[in-house]
Amino acid sequence: MFKKEKNSLNDLLLVTLITFVPFLVWFNLFSFKLIGQPFIMDDLHFIRVYPFEELIGSWSNNWVLNNVETPSYRPTAVMFYNFLGSLFLENTYLIRLFIFFMMFLLILFTNIMLVKVGFGFFGLVIFSSLITFSKIYTALVSWMTLSALIFCYIFAILSIICFLLWLEKKNKKYYLLSFLFAFIAIFCREELYTLPAFLFVISFCLKNKPKINTFNLIISCLPFAFVVILHIVLREIFVVEASQIGFSLDSIKFGSEDVSFGNLIKAFKASWFPMGYISIKDANLKNSLIYITWIVWIISVALSAIIYILFKDSRYISSKKILLFFFLAIILCSSNLAVARSFGIFLPSIFTFSIIAVFVLSLVKIGFHTRYNFFIKTLSKFLILSILISGLVGGYVRSNEHTYSMNLFSEYVVTWDSTFVYDYYEQGIDVNIPKNRLEKKRNHLRKLNITTKIDINKPFSYYSDKIFYPVFHPEDF
Repeated sequence: MFKKEKNSLNDLLLVTLITFVPFLVWFNLFSFKLIGQPFIMDDLHFIRVYPFEELIGSWSNNWVLNNVETPSYRPTAVMFYNFLGSLFLENTYLIRLFIFFMMFLLILFTNIMLVKVGFGFFGLVIFSSLITFSKIYTALVSWMTLSALIFCYIFAILSIICFLLWLEKKNKKYYLLSFLFAFIAIFCREELYTLPAFLFVISFCLKNKPKINTFNLIISCLPFAFVVILHIVLREIFVVEASQIGFSLDSIKFGSEDVSFGNLIKAFKASWFPMGYISIKDANLKNSLIYITWIVWIISVALSAIIYILFKDSRYISSKKILLFFFLAIILCSSNLAVARSFGIFLPSIFTFSIIAVFVLSLVKIGFHTRYNFFIKTLSKFLILSILISGLVGGYVRSNEHTYSMNLFSEYVVTWDSTFVYDYYEQGIDVNIPKNRLEKKRNHLRKLNITTKIDINKPFSYYSDKIFYPVFHPEDF
């Protein structure tokens, strides 16, 4: 399967089907909770029709002129938001549907990339199911502002696919496409500064790998590194208020934040959990079912890793490639060194969930092979079930909780909306919210008895009994 060139169209259709089935199940479970939600929080001013001068100016200025967002240099993100605003105007239903479609494409392209590095049918089924029902999947689609991240990741994955195709076929058009897609992704989000290192490492995972000259591969990755350097230089020139790397005798800082390996480790740990990360110190059972699935998941994955190491002849993917996947996940987590963001773990989750899919398939080989004794076979079958059930159930429950936290009546959303609608304007800051959208949001808040920025010292019941308290914060890992 996925071997012969002449069957490439059939393979593509099969990969599309593998991607579509879990997406369809997810859509039926979650879309109705999101599709009717209007613009909230940052959506209010990001997704709109931008004046031509502002679009052109985004290439030589801060991406948000009113300074209410983190200062940065993200011109292609501004272009994307303008595209959404121009195409759909105020129709949030169509914007939501388009974002769902983008997420489907992102998983589809990710699956194509995994085929290139050796995944087959069952590996893709397990991976697609875990990633689709993970908390990070729902986090990206539930907040319209994060659609720029989906846009960025789509072009990053396309860049990787084209780079691998170039290595296979030695056709320069694939290299040029890879470079173009990388440029779009890097100029959208700083997280893609890791892309050159990523391209170098994943090249050694290529299934149909020609003989790779390491020196030539490094040379091939240098133009991508140049794009990163160019972005850093332009960011420093055009957005002087943006955080920059600073060095001192006792620390490395990114703006006012210390660069900390603790943040990288936090993001790396979170990337392994479909149900989100819960530290032991936070085990106050915010949601007992999520906590139970979290514990079962940890034990089951740990045991499956031990079995994978012990039974070498049952491996679906080589241990060398697993180590490379592990290293790729760490590389992709490095963007969290300064500030760990819960919505920034999708890319490393690709490889952590891929590793788990490999473990599950190795368990399948053991559990249904006659050469192993009854205990090993039974344990393997039990671990297969416990990994899949805990991952899917935990991911579903946590995704469900996340949709509540992003609801129009969530305390977090209402508080942030009141800041945009009242506080910024009272400070004389023009947040560039379209007039009709601003009035709709004010009418919504007035119905909740909110006519100024929410006073955090007052209970939300003071304003309205329609406001509810979600179990998790929207930015919780």
